[in-house]
Amino acid sequence: MDSEVCVLLSGGLDSYVAFRLAQRRHGAENIVGMFVNYGQPYSAKELQAMNSLHLFESQDSEVIYAKANWCADALAGIPTPEKQEIPGRNLLLALYGSLRASEVWISALENEVGGPNTVPDKRPEFFMQTSALLSSILKCLRPTTLVTTPFGQLTKTEVVRLGAMLGISKHDLLNTVSCFDGTVAKPCGVCMACHKRWVAFINNGIDTTSHYLADPCSEKNLYYKKTIPEMKKQVSEGLGRFTPKRIIETHMALLSRGYSLFEWPDHERFTSYPRLYSADELVLLANEGHSFKVL
Repeated sequence: MDSEVCVLLSGGLDSYVAFRLAQRRHGAENIVGMFVNYGQPYSAKELQAMNSLHLFESQDSEVIYAKANWCADALAGIPTPEKQEIPGRNLLLALYGSLRASEVWISALENEVGGPNTVPDKRPEFFMQTSALLSSILKCLRPTTLVTTPFGQLTKTEVVRLGAMLGISKHDLLNTVSCFDGTVAKPCGVCMACHKRWVAFINNGIDTTSHYLADPCSEKNLYYKKTIPEMKKQVSEGLGRFTPKRIIETHMALLSRGYSLFEWPDHERFTSYPRLYSADELVLLANEGHSFKVL
């Protein structure tokens, strides 16, 4: 029998908070979680996080381990810290999830959904077109199938804040994993995922710098050296690949190190940027049900 929502799990921060949000919103008995092993090079890290969070032992919601690692050769060991797009991954996940629930959650964030250079399978049209396709081919199971993201309007900073508001402990939030490097046991600190995670936690008063092999906010870090000048240029010139909320959350994190994306002449530009949701606003939006979705 169909569950109401299938949440695709990775052991990561976003998908774990999404799972707890779905349980709160729909009732744990109506939720199924699914971890898909498609041959990702960091699957051992992800499974360790899933086990640390006791997700496979959940008594409240069914959590499934699904194997699709026949994809490993085709994906050629990506993503890596240097190459971070996984072609077709979310289409694969959507298909697997749609066989268990009428609604499938894939946790893409605001900058991933709305950024001008976001990968194809996180764009709004991906969610709309995949929903239409699966609704058509799964008519024998149900009238419609919806593929969406619960966090289409949220930054990772706001996801951490929402997790705390949902009652997730700091210990569990920190036991999630976000790193593209499968060759080392600890988070590398060099990849985009590590940098965004550092930003999200420091903005919520949790300094995770010591958790990484390399400092995610070091000028020696290749991702930092590439991204921060790009953001500064976008602030100055007004055009670039980052959403305003992504710039603001990064700016907030850099202030903890005494850096700023905004020079004094840009102060008026800074005040025109959107603010992040407060904790109270996140609780209200979480209870409303539809507010975070891209569809």
